[in-house]
Amino acid sequence: MLKDVISFDEQFGSKPTGTAGRALLGPILVLKGQLGQGLALMGEARSEWIRSQRKFTIAFSDYNFGKIYAQLAGGGQNVTFSIVAKNIGFLIKNIPFAARKAEACFQSAIRQWTEIGSPGWVGRASLDLGRLYKRKGRKAQAKKHITESIRLFEECEADGFLKQAKAELASLG
Repeated sequence: MLKDVISFDEQFGSKPTGTAGRALLGPILVLKGQLGQGLALMGEARSEWIRSQRKFTIAFSDYNFGKIYAQLAGGGQNVTFSIVAKNIGFLIKNIPFAARKAEACFQSAIRQWTEIGSPGWVGRASLDLGRLYKRKGRKAQAKKHITESIRLFEECEADGFLKQAKAELASLG
């Protein structure tokens, strides 16, 4: 159905609908193992949001890219042989830079959500950036971002995320 939405946009110029279709289909394709295609669709949606100055959705897009690149950088998800086989070229080109891309995407999302006043989302991106730093052995940076996420989650009364952040901080030792 999302492919039909995108096709409609391409035929009749329905940008808001087509952009939403790309933004939704992209992560679905990533989850199905079509990494390059999925990220390309997400990138097309992000470009349209930049053109139309949709600040929150640009930040959300950056956050989603950060989550995907963090997984590519070693986020602990099991990867099947068929996914590797289907994406070998993409993986060879992207894995060496995945942690750096994830970091940049999370920092961008944090900066944008801070500017528009979304402390809960800043907290989520800070927590994920802290987790990335933890996996990369950068304990001081991990502690800084996880501590900041705890402060923001307390401020927002986001108890579920607060519990996760406190557990991450405790695991740093």
